[in-house]
Amino acid sequence: MKELLKVEGLRIYAGGRPVTLVESLDVGEGEVVLVTGPSGSGKTSFLRCIAEVNDIFGITCSGYMALGIDRDELSYIPQEPWFGMASPYPILEVRSFSNADDYSVRRYAKLFNVEHILESNSMDLSAGEIQRILFIESVLSRSKLVLVDEVTAYLDEESRKQLVNVIEEMRSEFGVAFIVVDHDVELWSRHIDKVLYLEPTSSSRIYYNVDETPLMASMDRLRAEVEELSRELAEKVGEEPILKLYNVWFRYPDSTDFVIKGVNIDVKRSEMMVIRGPSGKGKSTLLKIMADIYRPKKGVVLRYAKDIQYIPENPLLYLSEPTPRDELMKNTDLAVKSNLIRVLDTPIMRLSSGEKRRLAVASALARGSDLILLDEPSVGLDAENFISILKLLIEAVSRGVSIVTATHSRLLSSVTRSVVQL
Repeated sequence: MKELLKVEGLRIYAGGRPVTLVESLDVGEGEVVLVTGPSGSGKTSFLRCIAEVNDIFGITCSGYMALGIDRDELSYIPQEPWFGMASPYPILEVRSFSNADDYSVRRYAKLFNVEHILESNSMDLSAGEIQRILFIESVLSRSKLVLVDEVTAYLDEESRKQLVNVIEEMRSEFGVAFIVVDHDVELWSRHIDKVLYLEPTSSSRIYYNVDETPLMASMDRLRAEVEELSRELAEKVGEEPILKLYNVWFRYPDSTDFVIKGVNIDVKRSEMMVIRGPSGKGKSTLLKIMADIYRPKKGVVLRYAKDIQYIPENPLLYLSEPTPRDELMKNTDLAVKSNLIRVLDTPIMRLSSGEKRRLAVASALARGSDLILLDEPSVGLDAENFISILKLLIEAVSRGVSIVTATHSRLLSSVTRSVVQL
């Protein structure tokens, strides 16, 4: 088996701060390596070092790292999918970067249920749709080593299974190797050869059985805590309305198809509501309608909230201050509860995706709003940080705050009985 990547003693720093140490990793043809660990442990930084884009993000890497393939045989799908699109239309994106013919592009687009958006404006796509486009691009480029960072984060259950099946096909038929960063270790348990477990400022560990990793034990604790929090949340819903949608319809200006069709929603004070549905079915669009960013083509939206905070899929579009300390208005209590105390003075652009997301949620809570709209708030969070954010949200609900969140997370959906399925 040909060795595609070898790493030894790779130390990773962000802004001069030690992040993690990857002691040893070998990746051969057709292997799938899962990289996991707590939020902020350097998983994304590790992929950026391999892809040689680390300098852009203020990351430095020292140690031994050797590729057994040409650089153009390596593909990298970033954690923030919106940073991966370089073309205004998906069809141009895939053709330009893979040199694939139209038949091949449409074949895989149909497989991943994105054929209908190939000519759409990239700005109108959901994060899940962009992720699938970028994955198709990497498939058609015939890469030998593919780096995928939280590639399932914005995908619905069916799309996740399709992606894993395609990875299995590519590794077995073409010998393509994958290095996958993900917190969902259960999804990958039957499809990986080894696990690289990273911890902040500590040495890495290699596991050959997912069940032996620390995250599997934490998943059991997570389910138990979520069940307890669910019972607590059920007792808090009030009767006073805070947001109502009557027969709401919406379509984008360049489309004749409605993405939101006749939706009726009634959000109460002290309620946590979850919006679920397949990728591209309008979850993010619906939140933007609630936030008065988009105006419906038909229907009525009644807002009774004094202040509404909307956090989009990309938390950087919400965050406005240079550091977490400034963003939280020096609220150290929120910093502690959201596990951000150690990065209070770190520039926001150097935070991990999970840290940015936790910061955005904590920042919205710090502003005292009575309605908070969250788009995929659990992306990039490990079990511990998922619970810390969930506790913060339930604490806010107990103070009369209403939360509406769009998510693919089964765990987050299981917390509340108020679920809207699109």
